[in-house]
Amino acid sequence: MSSVNEWPMVKLGDLGRFISGGTPNRKRPEFYEGSIPWISSADLSDTGEISTRRAITEEAIASSATKLVPAHTILIATRIGVGKVAITSEEMCFSQDIVALVDIDEAIVSSSFLKHMILITRPYLQGIARGVTIKGISTSDLQRLELPLPPLAEQQRIAEILDQSQSLINDSLILEEKSETLLKASFIAAFGHPLDPANPINRQRVGAVSKVITGNTPPRKDPSNYGSTVEWLKSDNLGGLQPTPAAELLSDVGARKARLVEPGATLITCIAGSRESIGKSSLLDRTAAFNQQINAIVPGEELDPLFLFAQVKTAPELIRREATDGMKGIVSKKTLESVKILVPSVHAQRQFSEAATKFMSLKDYTQRRTSELRTLHESLSTRAFAGQL
Repeated sequence: MSSVNEWPMVKLGDLGRFISGGTPNRKRPEFYEGSIPWISSADLSDTGEISTRRAITEEAIASSATKLVPAHTILIATRIGVGKVAITSEEMCFSQDIVALVDIDEAIVSSSFLKHMILITRPYLQGIARGVTIKGISTSDLQRLELPLPPLAEQQRIAEILDQSQSLINDSLILEEKSETLLKASFIAAFGHPLDPANPINRQRVGAVSKVITGNTPPRKDPSNYGSTVEWLKSDNLGGLQPTPAAELLSDVGARKARLVEPGATLITCIAGSRESIGKSSLLDRTAAFNQQINAIVPGEELDPLFLFAQVKTAPELIRREATDGMKGIVSKKTLESVKILVPSVHAQRQFSEAATKFMSLKDYTQRRTSELRTLHESLSTRAFAGQL
């Protein structure tokens, strides 16, 4: 990687020191009832923010490899969501799928500038990630990462522009979240909560009222499998009401080897680096393929597509609680087929779907707005990396 300007290129490892994290024993729930923030890579957003966090105890820290880092520390995801970056706003701990860059000399480099530069290189980091089921990068990969280093005043100017651009994206994402909240509230008002054991609505197994399809990865050893014909979605694309655009596309050849589904299927993350990422879902609004971390539920005649999706979105714990124990959560196709969901009359489902369509329309508008703002931000970031901002 090189810069077209006269700024020196420096290795990230020369700007600070990396430390790794850890995860307190998940079989000790009392460890997660403290006051010290702890995050995993699933808690890092694509926009450079820490979206969620849990709180652990001092005993949890002492019994695990997790580390406490101060505010203004740069955190980088090395496994799930490779290349996600955030800056801590307070003291916190982190899991082993994140590394922290500490001991940065702020008289030489701005942490905010550095965050934006690392985010720009995320496609490169994803490209060098290694692994079969879950790909990751090493600390050595990050240490060797080369970034441009302009004078400090220029760093601060660039960071301010990119921060403002990112703020517009964040505002748009808040609108997206509100439309999702309305969808969930509307579902509960109509049918009650799916996790309520006293809910009188009939329940059926997913496999009895739908078809479950597990995604796959066309062989990468054959480059003819990848091209520009069909989107190939990954778990990173899920979480919104509809999937975000895929970073990779398949060719006609690759599409024939993939698992394609039509619009109306609910896509669910069923393999993840943490249990918290299991159950992340989106309603497919175009024909697409997807990888093996995702299962698609294709609704049968007894299920309205939007009703099914709204139920999964309202209660991801329906899926998550079926995940295997351990560091990596897994829900198999067979297990997903055995999950019981609410199945009211088709008429009631369709009534709900008609009313809920307006939330999807709002979401569609805000997603398009967010996409346009992301395109602008990416353009500004690329120009900043090249010294042309």
